[in-house]
Amino acid sequence: LAIQDQIVATNNYRKYIPKENISDKYCFCGTITESIQHIVDSCPVLSYSEYLHRHNNVAKIIHQQLAKDNGEETPHFNYQPARILEDEPIVTDHTVTRNRPNILVLDRKNKWADIIDIAVPNDENVSKTWAEKIRKYQDFAIDLKHVYQLESVRVLPVVISANGLVPKALHWSFEHLRLPKKLISQCQKAALLATARIVQKTLGMAGSVLAVQ
Repeated sequence: LAIQDQIVATNNYRKYIPKENISDKYCFCGTITESIQHIVDSCPVLSYSEYLHRHNNVAKIIHQQLAKDNGEETPHFNYQPARILEDEPIVTDHTVTRNRPNILVLDRKNKWADIIDIAVPNDENVSKTWAEKIRKYQDFAIDLKHVYQLESVRVLPVVISANGLVPKALHWSFEHLRLPKKLISQCQKAALLATARIVQKTLGMAGSVLAVQ
């Protein structure tokens, strides 16, 4: 709740609310104001560590359920009625920059595919991120349909905010993927726990850095 209400004692909060005589810059990147938004989703230093870990926690929940539903209990992907690929580049007839969705469910027998891409943005960027995911894979969806002679290719984003907020459209994605509704709560929990870990860990480390200095 403190994170959602943005009353965490960040440097920005301490400088402008209690009026402490400190720098408001985030100690990890050293250039941007240390706000809760910056810590949770916007710091480039955390992009390939903490944010990626949070993203993968959510992706793992989705992937494991899809693998179970389609009879793939192991991480080795062999051709079956529905093949599930995770973070693999897909070759198409044309050069497409966005050809590596987080998860691709490919059913060549029944001629359909689902492109699934996952994101955990800040609360205010949920709708924007959803639209970007749809737009991002349109060319890839067209090429995939042509190469594998599919009748249907759907782009199904999974977007859950760092604080666990979900757009109404997420229920639509889950319905099309035939995923149980309870899985949304599990994904929300994974995102929230990872966000809390990021805030606790980074602010704690920042305090240690200041103490050493």
